[in-house]
Parts: sequence; C-alpha cells; structure tokens
Amino acid sequence: FKSSPEYASLMGRYYDRSGNFALAVKWYSDAINLNPVSDEDYYRMGQLFIRHKRFDKARSMVSKAIALDPGNADYRVMHASILYEYEGVDTAIGYLRDFMKDRPEEPKIIGEIARYYYRAGQTKEFNEYKERYEKMPKREVGFYQFLVEMAGLEDRPKEVVEYTQEIIKIAPGDLRARMTLGD
Repeated sequence: FKSSPEYASLMGRYYDRSGNFALAVKWYSDAINLNPVSDEDYYRMGQLFIRHKRFDKARSMVSKAIALDPGNADYRVMHASILYEYEGVDTAIGYLRDFMKDRPEEPKIIGEIARYYYRAGQTKEFNEYKERYEKMPKREVGFYQFLVEMAGLEDRPKEVVEYTQEIIKIAPGDLRARMTLGD
C-alpha cells in the first residue's frame, strides 16, 4: 500500500492539513507521478498553491485538473479565482458565465458570480444573482458562509442569524454555524 498513489495522496492531504507545505507538495507530486490521471490530486495541489499565493503554479495544476474533468464546477471556480488575481473581476465573471452556458442551474457557479459582483461593488447584479441562487432547490454552504461573513463585517446581525439558519438547514452538523448562531 505504501507504494500506491492512494497512499501518497493521503499523505499529501495529511501534511496539507498539518500545515507542512513542503511535505504536502512532495507527497502530492508523488501521487501525481504514480497516477497522472488523478484530477483530485491536481486540484488539491492547486488549492495548496493558492493558499500560499503561488498562483502561477496553481494555474498549471488547475488546468490539468480541468483537462481531466472539464465539467467539474469546483475546478472552474478555482480557475476563476486565479483569473481574478491576475486579470480582475470582469475576467473571472466572464469565465464563469461562459462555463455556465452549458449548466445554467449550477448553484456553485451562480453563488461564485454573486461573490465577484459583491467584491466589485456592483450591488444590482449581486442582488440579482443572490435572488437567483436563493430560488434554487439545491444550495451550497459556501455561499451562505460568505453572506454571513459580509453581514458580520457590515454589522447586520439579523442577516447573520438568517444566513446562519440557512447553513444549518443545508448542513445540520456544521458546528461553526451553530457557534455563530449561539454568539
């Protein structure tokens, strides 16, 4: 088992969570060398590079993950975040909108576009995408976490409670949301 790509991938995840950047990169690299068609390892390594602000290396990893699984919304969202860092909010939104043409009801993409509109200060567009997101039957916790964070920063406690309750509806075991609601 020690010589398998699964072991190397697990060790990469372990060191990633432990905060040991060098060993996480080493183990993810080993996993990719042993299994070069593992899109998840490319994705995780891309996440690691983004957290450490190495966007050039992250772009390469995410591009490989997308090449292996072009329909994965998580990979596209990560690529959009890299585009946001390099080319700005309009490019990131355009990229996500282009991806959304084939999947008009993808909640992760709609929520991410709303985030970018919020960051750009485009309130009208943000509210449109937020309403569109809230009408969807399937929702993601990440967007509501973003809304809780923004409502907290803007000192709107009623909205913090409202969005935190939405998180608990989606993920009842989310302890962080329960702690926020308790506060």
